[in-house]
Amino acid sequence: MTRAFRLSTPVMAVALIGFWWGGVYVAHANGYFINVTDSAPIGLWHRQQIATTEQLNVGDWVVVCPNLNVDQVKDLYSHTWLRRCDEIRCECRPVLKQVAAVKGDVVSVDAQGVVSVNGIVVRALAARPDGQSVNTRLDSGNHPTKEGQFWVLNDHEWSVDSRYYGVLNGTELEAHARPIAVFEG
Repeated sequence: MTRAFRLSTPVMAVALIGFWWGGVYVAHANGYFINVTDSAPIGLWHRQQIATTEQLNVGDWVVVCPNLNVDQVKDLYSHTWLRRCDEIRCECRPVLKQVAAVKGDVVSVDAQGVVSVNGIVVRALAARPDGQSVNTRLDSGNHPTKEGQFWVLNDHEWSVDSRYYGVLNGTELEAHARPIAVFEG
């Protein structure tokens, strides 16, 4: 008489959870990630290494790690997920953003905080819940984008992007991001 091998429900649950987390680990190690924020389309994305900012085009999605100091991070009180800080340094958490300007483009901010790129209005700056402008680094005027620099601006009015931290440089660029299965809207 043969006896059937059976796993108990708890053992099976642990095995399935382990298998799932193993798959998540392998996917992450191979550059896949899931965006769950409103700042960019929600869904599955793939990170692709990029050598220089010269490879960027307006409209590209990128993963960036803005170089913010402790005071700037504390100013972004409602977005503490961006960084973990002690009193001296901050640890970056990469974010998904869309490229709005590259070398040769001019980003302009008028007195009301309306942002334009090469004369085309991108969006008006939103106000924070405390009534202050989200603009913590951008002065009114024209900001030419130089070699090795780029700007990121997402469509969501509360997106923490170059409206907060200004122009980025190549050391803050981590990867191109390519949507695999995303939900627009």
